[in-house]
Amino acid sequence: MPDGVVQWFDPKRGEGAVVRGGHVFAAAGADVEPVARRSGAHVHFDIRREAGTERAVSVRLRRGRRAYTRQGRFGSPGPEEAGNGGRTQEVHGGAGPLDMEILTRGEVGDAEVAYALERVGSALRRVDEPLLFGRLKLELAPDPARPRPALLQVTVDVNGEVLRAHVDGHDLREAADLLERRVRDKLEHRAQHRKALRTAPGERPAAGPAAEQRPLHRHTTFAVGAITPDEAAFDMDQLGYEFHLYRDLASGHDALLERLPDGSRRLTRLGPLEVDLRAAVSVDLVVAPERPPVLEVEEAVRALDELGIRYLFFEDAGTGRGCVAYRRSDGDDGLVTMP
Repeated sequence: MPDGVVQWFDPKRGEGAVVRGGHVFAAAGADVEPVARRSGAHVHFDIRREAGTERAVSVRLRRGRRAYTRQGRFGSPGPEEAGNGGRTQEVHGGAGPLDMEILTRGEVGDAEVAYALERVGSALRRVDEPLLFGRLKLELAPDPARPRPALLQVTVDVNGEVLRAHVDGHDLREAADLLERRVRDKLEHRAQHRKALRTAPGERPAAGPAAEQRPLHRHTTFAVGAITPDEAAFDMDQLGYEFHLYRDLASGHDALLERLPDGSRRLTRLGPLEVDLRAAVSVDLVVAPERPPVLEVEEAVRALDELGIRYLFFEDAGTGRGCVAYRRSDGDDGLVTMP
């Protein structure tokens, strides 16, 4: 069952449309779950061919996804949707122990809970600040048609700043491994962001040696799976990112969402999307008309110096995937790639 985005829904006509990977599928009202009948909803759906035309059927809201605040929380879990809870288990951060609240839903065994706690604890041991609160949710969906039925979500209060991470996987152990990586990435980005904030306003980190002599630090984006601009904006707000590299659900292309000085966001995709989805997005969004340049990694890094910019979104000439070259706060170069 693929994921998609509701492009529009007209309750009077009882019909709408779902878009995925640049393809638009018409949907009858009777085939759309009532809570999913809104523009921008992130949904699961099946595809049925009728009279030579593919249509979206069994359109259901994807539960538990990130949502931007102006959306009325579409896709958020309902009250106590996580299922069984009420127990805590201790994990250890670098500054001391934390009682982690455990919530489960579906056939989640104690071994899977223990493994997920071990993986999350491994990531949190790198934190030398007080951990004030923690909650771990584990869900195993009963629907056999779902390709990634294992869902994990962790929320941790790190010295007054809330960090959230959400992943899905083929099974709970795979999802736990992904969750550890996601938490580590978020902690690393958080540390880099806090270090950058200590730089005086208007001051740029020293360029140091020439681009060919500076270290290049590579890491993959923490975004797992295709998401919507609203979900990307939510992640940006949670971590204070200036930009976010991800795979765009509607177009199927790698994309960059970046924050503009006026508070709006600019979306740039590697490929075009013929359908205008701005009306289905809650964030103030500007869609860049041009594609990013096709460059070798070395060319992109040199362009940071030549153009005097902090980061550059480009298509890797070798892989065809989206990448971001950027100048780190310590003066070294960084490269964010797609997994």
